[in-house]
Amino acid sequence: MAHKPHHDPDDRTVPVFVDGEKIDLPRGDTTARAVLTAAGVDPAHFDLGHKHGNDTTRYHDADLVEIKPGLRFFTIRECATVA
Repeated sequence: MAHKPHHDPDDRTVPVFVDGEKIDLPRGDTTARAVLTAAGVDPAHFDLGHKHGNDTTRYHDADLVEIKPGLRFFTIRECATVA
């Protein structure tokens, strides 16, 4: 009987959401920049936000984010020019 190779569960990708759009990311720590880039968002113009309870956490480019299944993030525009 053939044995399936053992994979560490932390090597799997898990679904998370950015602005309601599902993306798959590796479980564990990654940068906010990597999350934004994977979601197709330019990290030069946006930060990553996460709401938990009544608190909101804002993650900048190099900030580490712990990726777990089902997390819901949103984008925060860094600045907008006003005409």
